[in-house]
Amino acid sequence: MLEDLLNRNRINNRRFEVWNCGVPGDGVIQYCNALKEKWLIHDPDMIIIGFCLNDFDTTPLLIRESDHFVGYFPYQEITPHVAPFWLKHSALYRFMVGRIFMQKGYKNTEDIIRLSRAYLKDIKDLLSEKNIPLVIVIFGLVERFENYHLYGYANAGYKNIKSIIKDYNIESIDMVPIFEKHGAERLRQNKGDELHFNQEGGRIISAELYDYLIKTKVR
Repeated sequence: MLEDLLNRNRINNRRFEVWNCGVPGDGVIQYCNALKEKWLIHDPDMIIIGFCLNDFDTTPLLIRESDHFVGYFPYQEITPHVAPFWLKHSALYRFMVGRIFMQKGYKNTEDIIRLSRAYLKDIKDLLSEKNIPLVIVIFGLVERFENYHLYGYANAGYKNIKSIIKDYNIESIDMVPIFEKHGAERLRQNKGDELHFNQEGGRIISAELYDYLIKTKVR
């Protein structure tokens, strides 16, 4: 959608390419690794991070044998506490790990935020060295963050990403109040979903990004 908007207007007779490099389930740590390992070799003119309000969570660790999955571990931060070899090769070991960690709901939120903050700073510094602009677009379909009981998880993610953006002086577009202005309820992909937006939400984001790029970046 953004590429279409940019090319439809042919600013300075230039043609634009917008690559969607998002991967379902990836979080801040994966953003950084993917940039280093896959995307920077293509010499991008700009990096846009679409930050979802659950992106401080970590990507699940999946264990596969041949053509089927044999293990699913919701929080990747358990890996420093287990032996990867046995996790991959022993069903008994996977069972024991599941009993120890999963039933206790093992999840150190402070460690995740600390790691995410460090990786976002790494992204900012890496792109600054290469003179590549960075902008974070915050996705969220929450109408009232003050209602902690309904939106506690999203509220925590929102406060943390806003704090990091401020501390590291990262340019950003906050879609939360913009979605609210347009009516967050009608933009949800599914009823009650505070994270995922529908096609209309995508059009609104594209229009906001287009306006931002025309005003600040595109010459």
